Amino acid sequence: MRTKSISINSLIEYDYTIGDQLLTNYDLSLILKENSFNKGIFLIDENVWMYHKKYIQKNLLNAFKQTILVIIPSGEHSKSFENFQQLTEHILAQGIDRTCPLFAIGGGVTGDLSGFIASSLLRGIPFIQVPTTSLAMVDSAIGGKTGINSASGKNLIGAFYQPKAVLADLSFLTSLPHREMLCGISETIKHGAIAQAELINEAANWLENPSKASLANLLYKSANVKIDIVQKDVLEKGIRAHLNLGHTFGHAIEASAGYGEFLHGEAVFLGILAADYAATKLLGSGIHTIWDQFIPHYKKAITAKKPHIEELIPFMYKDKKTLNGQINLVLSKTHGTATLTSCDDVKLIHDSFTYAFKKMQLV
Repeated sequence: MRTKSISINSLIEYDYTIGDQLLTNYDLSLILKENSFNKGIFLIDENVWMYHKKYIQKNLLNAFKQTILVIIPSGEHSKSFENFQQLTEHILAQGIDRTCPLFAIGGGVTGDLSGFIASSLLRGIPFIQVPTTSLAMVDSAIGGKTGINSASGKNLIGAFYQPKAVLADLSFLTSLPHREMLCGISETIKHGAIAQAELINEAANWLENPSKASLANLLYKSANVKIDIVQKDVLEKGIRAHLNLGHTFGHAIEASAGYGEFLHGEAVFLGILAADYAATKLLGSGIHTIWDQFIPHYKKAITAKKPHIEELIPFMYKDKKTLNGQINLVLSKTHGTATLTSCDDVKLIHDSFTYAFKKMQLV
């Protein structure tokens, strides 16, 4: 595909650029000063390094006189206090200054962890996102949210810290398992539900008839939805909360089951189904049967067992949107719109989970 670039004004202005073989021709001097090339920090997902080592070395590492290379184990368990402390101490011991850039090369886990580290080292060093999953390309790499998990829930510790650039190179997707690709689809259909309804059908069409061109177009359009919302509400004081459709339910599923049992996108899809049911009771909408076409794809991918609903509800109250003891849910009454709705009905929350698990026939 032709390389496309969008300027993002999110406290600081930076570019989101997407294209195939993007790193081959990308000029890093566009985002880094000359003295920044003395030493670079690279935090790279272990699977990405295994499949794309030569490509990364040639197009990124070789641009620096010295490199600090850290391979990050795949999975949510890497987003821990222990890992954060160990990595910051390791990097500081190598000797860095505030011009030293940190590159996050991986999916959402690598990006979230790396961004939090970058925000903390010397109170902030240049940070470049190189997302390598479809999910990160349309969601987690955009908007400056960084963080780690705690025993109380997902992403409850972190900071807003904007990158210098987001470089979405589609060539990394060639090694991505289909199960991980589905996680990106979860975010694109979420964007369809809250802002741009046609994305839902475009995502369904790609699943039935995948092609590189249609995927590139789908990811670009989906990324635009998040970029537009983030620019309007950088620190999530209002409309940006709409991006959490399905996430309040989904994060509870992830945390209760143990991070990694359900992939993030799988939990989000279940959360979208649960939110769909909740909308019928709180907003008076009907069940959106459009989600049914996606269910067979997720049923093939999900291997985890159904969590106990009684164990999920306490995590709902620990969600970042909870205020004064009331759960706030992002719900969509009609495709392309969203609203933040308070809910103090524990039975409805229980019934919403039950509905989602039955639709997916989880046991």
